[in-house]
Amino acid sequence: MKKQSGAALVVVLSMLTMSLMIGLSGMQSSLVEERLAGNYKALSEAHMAAEAGASSSLSLLSFNDIPDSEEECADISAGEVDIVDVSWREDVFKKSYDSGYSVVSDVVRCNYDGEGRVLSRGYVIADGSSDILSERYLVFSYPEGGGGLDAVFTCIGFGCEESRVDADNALDGDDHPVAGQSFNCSGQSCRYPSDDGLDSVPEFAGFLPDRDGYEDRRKAWEELVKNLPAPVASYGGKKNNKMGSHGSRSNPVVIEITGGVKINGSVDTAGIIIVRDGGYINKANGTAHHEGLIIVEEGGEFDIANGTFNLYGGIVKLKPEDSHGHGGGYDLRAGGNAGLNYSSEAVMNLNKIADIDKLFESSGSSGDGIDTWDEL
Repeated sequence: MKKQSGAALVVVLSMLTMSLMIGLSGMQSSLVEERLAGNYKALSEAHMAAEAGASSSLSLLSFNDIPDSEEECADISAGEVDIVDVSWREDVFKKSYDSGYSVVSDVVRCNYDGEGRVLSRGYVIADGSSDILSERYLVFSYPEGGGGLDAVFTCIGFGCEESRVDADNALDGDDHPVAGQSFNCSGQSCRYPSDDGLDSVPEFAGFLPDRDGYEDRRKAWEELVKNLPAPVASYGGKKNNKMGSHGSRSNPVVIEITGGVKINGSVDTAGIIIVRDGGYINKANGTAHHEGLIIVEEGGEFDIANGTFNLYGGIVKLKPEDSHGHGGGYDLRAGGNAGLNYSSEAVMNLNKIADIDKLFESSGSSGDGIDTWDEL
């Protein structure tokens, strides 16, 4: 009887041991699966952060605001270059979660297969720690320059022809970055150099009502004007008012002109100047300068006299769609030492007050999007 009890005890203990081993194995398997799931989630989050960084940096790329690095993109991603030595544009994309971690993306320019590309680094980091749980790298190219404008001076409507432009070589379609240049400048000190590495645009583009793309362009510009925020200043009346300084690169604004206005002296403006029907810039001269767009609606006029007026961005004129209300004379006149310069950076900076990206997408005037991309 004692032998039977001992045998039964051995069997019971063996079964308990096997159950314990199976339980421990199951727990270990669950922990492994949970850890793998966590790793896969972190990898996915890092990859999506890299994609989000690439997407979020499109407008930055258009105005050359991504730091340069002479290093190879592959060397950076492989850890062969000390990450602290790379001039990242940090926190292009960042999202925090209640569970105690954040996903972040930085971008930098680097070399890839002999070409200049942009590297987007997405990573997952624990809150309150410098420990990176997971990271991914995407290298991509993007059609730089262009800024979506068809030309320095774009005319849309009846009679928009180059013969109606008298600009005395004032128009310059080379891309002029404004970052690093003094905004509160005067005259010749407002003459910024162009960048040969960026795309240029034509000096003039005319869209007659029968031209392909006319309707899309006109509608896009009209929608842009319609949805602009309220102007910070409005100049009208019968007298020739003098415009004051408004806005800055960090705070571009909308300025409205409904009557006769002069822009001269040491006036610095940034944003979008709207010349309404009946509005007339009858002199833009002296040592004034503007960064952004000047949009002339139907019935508005813009005349640049002598002096050293400087524009960085572009001019768009919306004219009547038929001969009714179509007057003679020039659509744009510029003389003296005026400089009407294209700047994709100044244009894309207007995304702070207007949906410039949507404008260029709907008008078909820009090759938006990423050209190519690879994961490193």
